[in-house]
Amino acid sequence: MKLNGSPKTEANLLSCCPTFEVHFNYDKPYYRLYENIKKIFLDNGDDYEALLNSAKSINQKPGILWRSLLFRTTNISVIRKNGKSSISSACPFLNCSSERELKEVFFKYLHVFKAIATLLDYFDLNRRYFNITDTLIFEDQLIKLDILLKYFFKEIMEDLYTEAFTRCDTLTQRIPLIEISSAFDVDINKVYQTLSADLGIKIKSSEQETTYVNDERYRRFNALIDKKYNDSILVELLNCFEKRDDKRIEVLVIDEVAIPTIFEYVLGIIWYKVSERKGNILDFMKLSLEANLLPKTHAAGGYADIIYEYKACTSYPKHSLLLEATLADGNNQRRMEMEPVSRHLGDYRIRFNNPFDYSLFVSTYLDKNMISDFRYRKIIPYTRDEGTITGMKIISMDTDSLKKIIENKVKYKYLYEVFDKYHEMPLETVDWHDGMIKEVTVKYKA
Repeated sequence: MKLNGSPKTEANLLSCCPTFEVHFNYDKPYYRLYENIKKIFLDNGDDYEALLNSAKSINQKPGILWRSLLFRTTNISVIRKNGKSSISSACPFLNCSSERELKEVFFKYLHVFKAIATLLDYFDLNRRYFNITDTLIFEDQLIKLDILLKYFFKEIMEDLYTEAFTRCDTLTQRIPLIEISSAFDVDINKVYQTLSADLGIKIKSSEQETTYVNDERYRRFNALIDKKYNDSILVELLNCFEKRDDKRIEVLVIDEVAIPTIFEYVLGIIWYKVSERKGNILDFMKLSLEANLLPKTHAAGGYADIIYEYKACTSYPKHSLLLEATLADGNNQRRMEMEPVSRHLGDYRIRFNNPFDYSLFVSTYLDKNMISDFRYRKIIPYTRDEGTITGMKIISMDTDSLKKIIENKVKYKYLYEVFDKYHEMPLETVDWHDGMIKEVTVKYKA
């Protein structure tokens, strides 16, 4: 259909078909752009300003991509002065010798740029879906397969790539992958051989592969901490939790999970650094982490948020520390946390029978009755089924104290001694909690 720019013809069409108006208004700028491209690159025209303006009439990201494709610069003064030399040397229309060729190139970039814009619009949503699979790593502006998947697909990619462009009627059915493509019938030993050759190690079983993958995840997590979570950022995050500046927290960590889950994750990182990075924090955190090693889901019910395991040394005996985190305050804190924190520690003590295991409760706000209740657990027996323990050690701390611990570079071996010292004091000791907090937040001396 040719409109020939006739306002009367256009008006008649639009009045007859309202849907046509939507498509017409959307496509009209592309028609003008095509006409200007044809005039410049086939008809030897010289109105480069009109070409730039027609590219500017394309809205948002596609328009930016068109201008970048056509011009070295979008400065109108430079284009007026330099004319033809302002066209990008990489512009594909320079090599077109016929209108058919020009149309093919125009069609290609028209749809590629639309696809790029759509992918950008839905980038966040798509990333969330991909993260659910635990197969992709989004890192340094690159999207990578996690290591085992990378080598798995390396083995079959050539066959899959060929089949990707053939019709498949089973994609929507819930069937094993091997019924969709025989390429998925992989000899896992070949994957291990390739992995071993590239990494210079010997992997012959799933257990060895799991060990390597876990070691690699641990290495990447330490690199992530070094890159994203220095002490000043951790202090800022704690300030944000106190003020509930959720938007800033999402910028600094991730915007796809609940803020309480992020609080647990940040507490785990802080305690890992306080513990001088001893032990495997990825095992200690009960959170589910995505392939990027960012938090995905809250710790499962029935367990402490983080269970940090310490080997015996000169500063403390072998023990586990159950870290409990909450953002609840006031009456909500007492109702939600008083019973679970005690129950988690009681069940853990009965199960592992180590009298040195204890809990640390951390919140942005501490209810005084919570502090008192946890303190008196020291003399209250706890029973589960046939098991009973006498007394529990539960230490309470707020995020303001935690910030001072970070700023003063206080280490866990010092904290343990202070916690134990105040726990052993008589119950009637006045201001024992204030004294303990004051002592653990002083400048640490190695």
